[in-house]
Amino acid sequence: GSAAGGSSSAAGAAPVFTRPQKFAVYGIGIAAGALGVASFNMVVGGAGFPRFAIPEVTLEAVLWVVPLTLAGMALSWVFRRCVDASTRLSSRFGDREPLRAAVCGLVLALVSLALPYVMFPGTEQVAEVLAGWGAMGSAALFATAVLKLALLALCLAMGWHGGPFFPLIFSAMCCGLAMAGVFGVDPALSVIVVSSALMARFTRKIGPALGIMLICVPVPALAWTAVPLVAGAMLPTVEELRERRRAPRIA
Repeated sequence: GSAAGGSSSAAGAAPVFTRPQKFAVYGIGIAAGALGVASFNMVVGGAGFPRFAIPEVTLEAVLWVVPLTLAGMALSWVFRRCVDASTRLSSRFGDREPLRAAVCGLVLALVSLALPYVMFPGTEQVAEVLAGWGAMGSAALFATAVLKLALLALCLAMGWHGGPFFPLIFSAMCCGLAMAGVFGVDPALSVIVVSSALMARFTRKIGPALGIMLICVPVPALAWTAVPLVAGAMLPTVEELRERRRAPRIA
């Protein structure tokens, strides 16, 4: 690619942006996305993805932000491991695309017999789970969260197409509700923090992750996304820490 600040890039290479240009592009994207969601709400009365409740501000809630952030980051680690395993499995099928897709569909159907909420992107299922999560039980919620990640990775690796953002939010929401059930945390706080941490970990950029979370987090509750967004985007992953340890030290 061209050097930073150059006026052109090599053929086929992505253009290089300076940091101020990146902030401008992300800012415009976030503003446009928020405006689009608001406009859609005004026209049809809803964006199709329910908004989370606003957590109550208490000292206990503040103290739970860090553990919930770590839970969201741990979900990201699980998803990366699922992606690695699914990629290796997919490579074993070679160019047999119909068989690859059929096997993926069979696995998805079998898992959904026990955990039906692993199906679909989650846009419609969020409201159902939020309304009845207490009856599901924490074990089922946590299993749904993990297997949703595993099946998302499998579907993408096996040739199925679709966006990962809503399934990731749904998975994080289930994990957050499971933690609320086990530890008695405010469920609104739990789903917001875990979802924000996972989304920031997935994108590794605060701006885009915030723009996505604006779809389901009310503006008065955005302060609860600050720590998980920064931690998820900025802290190194386990893999990055391992690479740093393996890198030769220059005296």
